[in-house]
Amino acid sequence: QSAFQIVQGFATRIGIGQAVQKSGHVSLSVGSPGNERIYEVDALRGFAVMAIMLLHFLEHFLYNSYPVASSPMMEAANQQFKEVFFFLFAGKSYTIFALLFGFTFAVQYRNQARKGRDFAGRFVWRMCLLAVFACMNAVFFPGGDVLLTFSIAGLLLVPCRRLKTSTLV
Repeated sequence: QSAFQIVQGFATRIGIGQAVQKSGHVSLSVGSPGNERIYEVDALRGFAVMAIMLLHFLEHFLYNSYPVASSPMMEAANQQFKEVFFFLFAGKSYTIFALLFGFTFAVQYRNQARKGRDFAGRFVWRMCLLAVFACMNAVFFPGGDVLLTFSIAGLLLVPCRRLKTSTLV
């Protein structure tokens, strides 16, 4: 059996999609044929959320206090680990998350416009829920919350959604 036949058989057996073969590579197309979901965006969002969660674990869960370093060398190793981790993940994960926030807004706007619907009411409702969640989160982590900033920025996007790019820039 070829790789394509194996993947196609697996996908058919468990009912998750179909195998697609393009230029010698086999991939799995998941979801219904009319589904326009962009799975790469979901994967990027998942990476960003996981990296942000790891960063928050280091920031908020007493990483600097526990465990107590047994020697100056271990203290330096702990500090180096933290700095490398923040260098590798902090800027990238927050940037990806913010870009995907705007990208998702544009995709939702486009999809609803194709259907002849205005999604402003639903989006405003989602931003209000995000603001409530951000305020509840701030009770437990009062060091500042980016979710409230996202909800306010989302509310500012709504009146600008029909403006031309040249007007916005």
